[in-house]
Amino acid sequence: MLARYTPWFSTDALFRPLFGFPWNLGADLASTALAGAPRVDILENDGGVELVCDVPGCGPDDIGITAENGVLTIHVRRKEDSEGAAMIRSERYHGEFTRSFALGEHYDMDQVSASLQNGVLTVKVAKRPEATPRRIPVRLGADDASKQLGAKPAEARLEAAS
Repeated sequence: MLARYTPWFSTDALFRPLFGFPWNLGADLASTALAGAPRVDILENDGGVELVCDVPGCGPDDIGITAENGVLTIHVRRKEDSEGAAMIRSERYHGEFTRSFALGEHYDMDQVSASLQNGVLTVKVAKRPEATPRRIPVRLGADDASKQLGAKPAEARLEAAS
């Protein structure tokens, strides 16, 4: 499971009431560190893992994906599109950013596929066959089956037949 590490979260709760600082070291630490970087949802199922990433305004030529040594890296370049106009205010992020995800040895880095539709990038990585959980069937033994199914023991059946 992936979890976001925010070491200053507890100290923020202590200092905010005392000093009234305008910062928020807990909840917004990750969002300020990733300013402009796309948000990524990571989904796991029996077949593998799926990363869903918002990249509005980007085309396939603006996105680079690499998979190496158990690490999947997504590199996105957003171009500024204000040609010939004076910028009064800019709130959208433009530039390049990279996100890397350590997936580990359970995933097959040779089985990676990516698709881009309506500004949403979906990257799928398959699990290795040996890492895929398999269901083990449970069978009843000969004696246990007869007891559980209400059958008579073998001696009772032989006496009844004679």
